[in-house]
Amino acid sequence: MKLETIFVYGSLKRGFQNHALLAQSVAVGDATTKLPYVMLRGPGFPFLLQEHPQCQARSVHGELYAVNPDTLAQLDALEGHPHFYEREPIELVGADGSEHWAWCYFLKDLEVLSDDHQIDTASATYNWQIDYALPLEKRTA
Repeated sequence: MKLETIFVYGSLKRGFQNHALLAQSVAVGDATTKLPYVMLRGPGFPFLLQEHPQCQARSVHGELYAVNPDTLAQLDALEGHPHFYEREPIELVGADGSEHWAWCYFLKDLEVLSDDHQIDTASATYNWQIDYALPLEKRTA
């Protein structure tokens, strides 16, 4: 069975509410994205964007796991891949300097968030790297 590597940066990390989904996985270690991304917190969860014109991108810290196909399917379901989040491969640097490729979930589009919510800074408890408070405005097509 082929294992895939996944990079987690929010509720799937150790100590958070969705980490139990990784119970059958192997922890590879801590890692940081090689390229900078924009991380924001939505209504109760963080998300990554490739870029945003009003936000500064920066390296994101998280954890790497080797997951089996069943776990990857469960993570895809949790993240709403490919409709809410999209799973994409990214380059990472491990805590020991090793280089890795892993899957990472990016928010598909800010438009998929409800207009009733705001995107703001995250609780320091989660240790998410939030750079900008971005209010969502009502959008018209």
